[in-house]
Amino acid sequence: MPASATAAVYSEPRSQFLDGLAPFERQAIVGAATPRRIRPNSVITNQGHPADHLFMLTRGLTRYFVITEQGRKLLFQWLGPGDLFGGRAALSIHSPYLFSTEAVTDASVLVWERSTIRALIARYPRLLENALLTASDPLGLVSRVWLRCHAAQTGDTCGASAVDMCHHGGSRDSQSWPLSAAD
Repeated sequence: MPASATAAVYSEPRSQFLDGLAPFERQAIVGAATPRRIRPNSVITNQGHPADHLFMLTRGLTRYFVITEQGRKLLFQWLGPGDLFGGRAALSIHSPYLFSTEAVTDASVLVWERSTIRALIARYPRLLENALLTASDPLGLVSRVWLRCHAAQTGDTCGASAVDMCHHGGSRDSQSWPLSAAD
């Protein structure tokens, strides 16, 4: 089979989750997943249900949401190709999903059973580090939103600078700033 035909058959997803791994390792990890197609408006994970699967979005858009005690749906974060959800399936302690996830558009995902992803993490420890990096992205979003709300409540102009600092988070300089609600 010509090389161009091979490329059409196997297209490795681009994801931070697979960074730093050798090509044969990435192929083994992706090969251990089950591809699934998800229709728009389908709920994929349910907040509070056991996290039995890890998902990598390969096509389309999904979003996190929560349902409040009053039954209100609150949107949290949009996810695109390469993003993970259901990350608690990778933990050694069986945990529930923190958020519900729904497809916004026609989507495709790779799905790993909890036992499979745990075995892959044991074999390829870099996966856990990559998963933790990916899982920390929503924390950056939460901190930016919290700082923006705090700045709006206090009318403090330094809040906008703090939001900008957090927006560029991940650098060692921005992480060394000790911020609190009193700041």
